[in-house]
Amino acid sequence: MPIKKRFLVIPLLVFLASYLPYLLFSEVKRISIDEFAAQQMVYARQAARSIENLLHRFFNELSYIASIDDIVRMGPKGEELMHKYYTRNRQEILAITRVDSAGRIIYTEPYSSGAIDADISAQPHVARILKTHEPIISDVFTAVQGHRCIAYHVPVMAGDAYAGSLAILIPFSRMAEESLAIIRTGEAGHIFMVGRDGVVLYADDPEQIGRKSDELYHESPATLELIRQMTAGGEGRTALNFAPDGRPGAGELSQAVYSPVRFGAGFWSIAVVTPERQVLATMRGFKNKWFLLLVVLVGATLVSSYYIFRSWVTAREEETRRKAEEALRESERNYRALVEGANSIVLKWDTSGVITYLNPFGLAFFGYTLAETAGRNVMGTIVPETESTGRDLRHMIEDILVNPQRYKNNINQNMRKSGERVWVSWTNEPIIDSQGNFIEIQSIGNDLTALKNAEATIKESERKYKMVADATSDIIYEYQAGEERLTYVSPNCGDMLGYSAGELAGQMGFLAAVICREDAEDARKKRLQACWGSEAKLALEYGVICKNGVRKSVVDHCTLLRDEAGRVVSMIGSIKDVSSQKELEEKLSRAEKMEAIGTLAGGVAHDLNNILSGLVSYPDLLLMGLPADSPLRRTVLTIKKSGEKAAAIVNDLLTLARRGVSVTETINLNVLVNEFLQSPEFQGLQARHEQVRLTLQLDEDLLNIAGSPVHLTKTIMNLVANAFESMSAGGEIRIITANRYVDQPVRGYDDVQEGDYVTLTVSDTGHGISPEDRKRIFEPFYTKKVMGRSGTGLGLAVVWGTVKDHRGYIDVRSSQGHGASFILYFPVSREPLTGKVEQLFAIEQYRGDGESILVVDDVSEQRELATQMLAQMGYQVAAAASGDEAVALLADSEFDLLVLDMIMEPGMDGLDTYKAVLGIRPGQKAIIASGYSETDRVHEAQLLGAGPYLRKPYTLEKLVRAVREELGRPA
Repeated sequence: MPIKKRFLVIPLLVFLASYLPYLLFSEVKRISIDEFAAQQMVYARQAARSIENLLHRFFNELSYIASIDDIVRMGPKGEELMHKYYTRNRQEILAITRVDSAGRIIYTEPYSSGAIDADISAQPHVARILKTHEPIISDVFTAVQGHRCIAYHVPVMAGDAYAGSLAILIPFSRMAEESLAIIRTGEAGHIFMVGRDGVVLYADDPEQIGRKSDELYHESPATLELIRQMTAGGEGRTALNFAPDGRPGAGELSQAVYSPVRFGAGFWSIAVVTPERQVLATMRGFKNKWFLLLVVLVGATLVSSYYIFRSWVTAREEETRRKAEEALRESERNYRALVEGANSIVLKWDTSGVITYLNPFGLAFFGYTLAETAGRNVMGTIVPETESTGRDLRHMIEDILVNPQRYKNNINQNMRKSGERVWVSWTNEPIIDSQGNFIEIQSIGNDLTALKNAEATIKESERKYKMVADATSDIIYEYQAGEERLTYVSPNCGDMLGYSAGELAGQMGFLAAVICREDAEDARKKRLQACWGSEAKLALEYGVICKNGVRKSVVDHCTLLRDEAGRVVSMIGSIKDVSSQKELEEKLSRAEKMEAIGTLAGGVAHDLNNILSGLVSYPDLLLMGLPADSPLRRTVLTIKKSGEKAAAIVNDLLTLARRGVSVTETINLNVLVNEFLQSPEFQGLQARHEQVRLTLQLDEDLLNIAGSPVHLTKTIMNLVANAFESMSAGGEIRIITANRYVDQPVRGYDDVQEGDYVTLTVSDTGHGISPEDRKRIFEPFYTKKVMGRSGTGLGLAVVWGTVKDHRGYIDVRSSQGHGASFILYFPVSREPLTGKVEQLFAIEQYRGDGESILVVDDVSEQRELATQMLAQMGYQVAAAASGDEAVALLADSEFDLLVLDMIMEPGMDGLDTYKAVLGIRPGQKAIIASGYSETDRVHEAQLLGAGPYLRKPYTLEKLVRAVREELGRPA
């Protein structure tokens, strides 16, 4: 090539020497920006998942709480449950509120009396849940406490009926700050969140929160375009000229990534914006080195051009040598450029371990300067004596120097100048001189710290997952749909099912060995329907048979994981034992049914008492007019006795309705037992069952109780009568009384008041009670006897009602064919016994002396009966059919006494009538009569001045005793 053409090559070499490094620098810059953006996207996604997981956790908790019957019906237990939930989560929520089906607040925790019954149905999110009955998350709003919040409502369903919602108030700013804390923005970066409507929900600058983005960034089209993409609900990255305050001309070139936070049908979007100068800050040293390299290359190009020129003016005989030297120098330059500019550590060290070379990347990586590494040994400089794993690295270095080929590829822990431990993957190559001697080792290393940390994080995550799976009482499982087998079952499955994890894992079909036969097909169909559909969640309820044969009820909640084609590849879920919950639900259902029947019985009893008044009271009037030797006296007495028996049955109904314990006194069960054993009723039982023996074990030091002797005697009689009738072929009845301190639950009760109790046990050796009957023996009208002949079906129902009214407990122990024991617990009373003397009724001493009495009753038969009885006894009697009529009579006339019915319909009842009478006749004496037992309104009338309470149907004796007692009471 002519010399002039060779000179033309020089500018071309200079251009290439400049342009090629520029291209390489540009590529490195692009890769750095891409890697930084990818890292920021990971952080943004983690923050979004953190918020989604928190909201999902709240949804599961609220859905579970909303399904609890105490929350549906919203009583004191529901309020206590809401208080416990608020106390446990008060760091994450501001309040928890129960709203009824009309949008009014029933209860809120923390409690605020001003909020109760407040109508919040006009709030958009409340209006939506009232319409859709679906869970809803509100837009971000400012609460009365000054916090930016969101409200999370889940529906409360009473069966298929909408019963309102359960809501929590979540402080949005606190939630956002905690979730976004993982994002590293550096000194100049920015994070903000927007809603789907473009409102700024969170920002570094608090003044921007709550403002519309189109108002805040109206002079920054690039920022508005970013927000438009965010409000579309997708994720991505973009480059833009960004100013945090939206001022024109104040921005700088930045890199932005954005990712949505999804919840139900809504979403928010997180954006992380970082100035490009901050992204490229780590490339400054690299850029300087490449600039130095560029200068070196340009200089080298000029030098090479000089040698080219010289080569052609020098003697031709030196041309070959010069070309060889030039080739050598070019190779060295290329090698140096490659080593100096490499993004890997390049280390050379001799056979004694002394560092002979460390490239710039390696110096920067370990934090040393070139002078600081000169002459230093790798041990103690970049290699610690031992790894954090405990491995001795001194032995490894010694072995490498002896057998370098064994460590061609090696991973070990190194240390920086600061002492920080890092993991490096090394490729070691021994260097041999021309004589074949091993003189040094060249090692090329790459940083694996991030990978190692990720592995450690994964292991830690697996450890925590295993801890959770081991700690929870629920069974955690993973089921591979394609293989149709369980690939993981948590070890605690043995506690619930009795099977080990090894017995269930790998099993073909989903728990085919344990699901109850009657539930297996339904569970399989529902799983198939979920797999063929698009559901992400599946909830099932079925029975399982444990290894020991015990049946349990479980709830199975699982998440369906799908591939890109939408096919289910696996299911991850948990199985919870709800057997106890089911049992409690059945108990609650039985209790509610008994309460309902009892209420019905109470209403019927009131009407029957009015009807029975004639049967019980008129015979007294007839007997007064009959001679002592009249043959009709026996018939009339039979009618009276029948009426009293019917009244006793009505009394059972009142006891069943839990309205029967009106008067309590201090009594001793031993006394009641002995009195019953002397009664005609017991004598009749013994006469009909002569082959049955009775054994008494009465505690001589038995403590007293507070109660109704009538109802407790009835309870003893019913239990003993049932025991007699269960032993048609003979046997033994045992009646036992004892003092007992109770500090553990009684069978059949979850909560028992700890303290001293008196127990009454009635046991027999009869045919016993089957498990099926034992569930229903306390239901009214449930009996195995012939109705109307040997029982009414009310006996044990009355026992149950009486024990409940006395705040006691019942423990039934029986198995079919092995007798039965009824153990009744009654709270102890420390009051002394009160004695009373029964006086014989002498009719003449109760006759009147012309006193005026007004009978007020809405039932004509009752008015006529009371009027005749009192007139027969010498009183001046008038009658009124209503409270209004009675008030009108008293306005014009005075009466010494009122006989006042408490229940009168329509119009004023007894209490209202008495209040009106006192307004015109202060101090008016009165007797209160009713077919019900004493109620709060009866007690209120007595507090106002009324006298004795008289229960219908009453006899002549009871009526005139009450009249004489009240007339004789000082005014």
